Amino acid sequence: MRFLLAIIPLFSFSQNVITINIARETPAVLPNPKVRIYQNGNLVSTQSVINGTLSYNYGTLNTTYTFEPFFDSVPSSLVTTNDWKAVADEAMYVDAPNGQKGLFLNTAQKFWTADVKGIKKLDMGQAYSILTKRYLTTYTRVTQGNLSYTVYSTHNRNGSLTQYSQFANSASDFNAMFNTANSNTVVHSTGTASPSVLFYYTSGGTLVSNGIPVPNNYDFWGIRISGTFVPKETGTYTFGIDGDDGVDCLIDNQVVTSFYGGHGFGGFRTGTKYMVAGTSYSIVVRMQEYGGGDGLSFAWRRPSQSSLSIQPDEIATTVSSYYGPRVDWFKSETINGLTVNNWNSTNPQTSFPVNVTSGPFTLNLKYVVSGNTALSSPQ
Repeated sequence: MRFLLAIIPLFSFSQNVITINIARETPAVLPNPKVRIYQNGNLVSTQSVINGTLSYNYGTLNTTYTFEPFFDSVPSSLVTTNDWKAVADEAMYVDAPNGQKGLFLNTAQKFWTADVKGIKKLDMGQAYSILTKRYLTTYTRVTQGNLSYTVYSTHNRNGSLTQYSQFANSASDFNAMFNTANSNTVVHSTGTASPSVLFYYTSGGTLVSNGIPVPNNYDFWGIRISGTFVPKETGTYTFGIDGDDGVDCLIDNQVVTSFYGGHGFGGFRTGTKYMVAGTSYSIVVRMQEYGGGDGLSFAWRRPSQSSLSIQPDEIATTVSSYYGPRVDWFKSETINGLTVNNWNSTNPQTSFPVNVTSGPFTLNLKYVVSGNTALSSPQ
């Protein structure tokens, strides 16, 4: 008789799990946080945080996963608190100095209000208005998306130099070359496409294979790429551009980096710009080709990064506004033990990158609801 012996291993494989723990650093509790998850800058998932914890099973090693926490909604209770009674107490206010009419200073909180009803009193309706303005403000919500492009046929399709030069040797040359008031320039195609398609190609044929028409057998043409850039970090960003022939990048209508003239690929030309996280900046990248080879390479790095790359999560297709309290996010170790005053000098983050090589990883986050000492004092 034969027996089949099953051998059960006495070890287990560590799971590739990133655990995100979210806690509050303020008495105000916001419900149902969510997290957008990006893999190498591309949005791959949006998940809810249950009971303060989210476990994300990642499938690729040696990869950067970025986690962007946010709240979908704000409870109205944040502006209907017991502070109403104090704010509505006329005794807390003094007349404005210098004879200004209809203004009162709150002696406890040191903020101003107006006698909007002209009755020289602060009633409950005004108290609500004061609290709403103090607790809440307008913030933006960004949706990752595509860039817009316009492809031009230039030089009268045949290399004519009667209206502008052979190559774009400056930003003004680009303006002339892409100006359809010049009869030698016509719009060949328009549309939208992803940053990974538009910001890197080594021939016009690559664009064509991605559904973007290019004229004149890839000679005498140019492309203008535009969109909204919303940085994830506050600090100095570095932008790099390379191409064949002339290329440049403009942010808020100012040239940040360029490689003008007639040439092939020659390595990144870089420029820098200080940016504020969550702020919307217009971005335009241009490339023109006279004859021969063509292509474009554009990438950037955040203040915390050491290398240039295309990061689609900083390109927005829509930027919508919402009215709510300011919520700042930090790594727990950044603000543990700090006071309210320290928070004001500590830069929050809008997203948190994790570089994984193997096994599990834990990311501990805290949020601070700002705007009033009642909402942002330590526990």
